[in-house]
Amino acid sequence: MIKNKTTLWRNFSRAIRQKQANHQGQVSCVSCGRVFNWQDTDCGHFFENTERKQDWGGNELWYNEKNFGTQCPRCNRFASAEGKQEWTARFIAIHGQKVYDNLKSLREIPKKWTPEEVNDIINKIKKG
Repeated sequence: MIKNKTTLWRNFSRAIRQKQANHQGQVSCVSCGRVFNWQDTDCGHFFENTERKQDWGGNELWYNEKNFGTQCPRCNRFASAEGKQEWTARFIAIHGQKVYDNLKSLREIPKKWTPEEVNDIINKIKKG
């Protein structure tokens, strides 16, 4: 299961960053707004996972696309508290308060991902 979740995260992260890129492969960091090539960015979590160990389950947000955005490594890894306010404002402007509140509530719902669910998501991503 761990191998499949690792494969899924790698593919999911790549798909999110590519989807948010323009035709030249450029993306804006959702936190600071600086522009990067999508390959030089991270796929950041809006609401962090409730469980970091991939073999232990997690929550309903693990593979919810709205919970992820392209972030520069600095904002994702080192300045998350500072960038969170910017991202929250952008998130609500784009998706609305209702979606924000829904994601926030999903974070509290435990979810143990089955191998079948993980493989289904991998296959969906591969199909585009």
